[in-house]
Amino acid sequence: MMHGLNLYDYGARQYESGIGRFTSVDPHAENYYSWSPYAYVMNNPLKYIDPTGMWTVVSSGHTTTTDPKEIEMALNTLKARSNSKGEGTDDNLEEKEIINGLGPNSGTTKKDYELIETRKKLGYDNDMIHIYAHASEMGFTYIGKDGNSIRVRSQGDLIKFLKQKSLIWQTRKSNERIYVIIHGCGIGNGNSINQSWLQLISEGLEKVTIGGPTKNMKIGIYDEEILEKGEWVFYENGEFIHAKPGIGSNNPVWIKHERKKK
Repeated sequence: MMHGLNLYDYGARQYESGIGRFTSVDPHAENYYSWSPYAYVMNNPLKYIDPTGMWTVVSSGHTTTTDPKEIEMALNTLKARSNSKGEGTDDNLEEKEIINGLGPNSGTTKKDYELIETRKKLGYDNDMIHIYAHASEMGFTYIGKDGNSIRVRSQGDLIKFLKQKSLIWQTRKSNERIYVIIHGCGIGNGNSINQSWLQLISEGLEKVTIGGPTKNMKIGIYDEEILEKGEWVFYENGEFIHAKPGIGSNNPVWIKHERKKK
């Protein structure tokens, strides 16, 4: 909120909460002829959000535009707002528990890496360990910003990785439940005959819930959508806990969880 005023700075425009309207014209008003250029999220705040003041975004994180230039503008706006607050440096990566292992120079996933970096700067943190990495049904590979990689194939590999990269894991209490979410394409894929890697890796880990997607993912500004009707699946100590459809609103980044500080 802007000090002394009942206005919220959304970057491109200011929003007045008392009347539920922006105070200036939508910079993309030509794309919404049927709506007032001052309206907030097409008068439907239960379904949409507008984090930049530039256009409406479905609450699952997917924009109402597919124009690459417009999406790039949104990302730049979000980055500028985050940088102005002095947040999100690599030094506090573990504090936010978004471990970005997609690699800034790893070809087609470069934009995905940038999306996760932007999300990290915005302060997403629900006290879970979120690992973004290149994955398969055999495990995952973390690629750091320096290009160095870490292969995680066994439970021992995972524990070593978490000890190195996760502040939550380093500071957990003996009786504390920990959530480890691996955002990697297909890492949760399995069937009635073959157990998934997530299920195998969770065996013997007490009070650790491990989750991930069963199919490929499409990364958005705020969360991911699992393609091909995939699901988010969760295991604990080798046992299946539950599954959720792979729509954006079911993404584990939105699960409410708070560590018990004892």
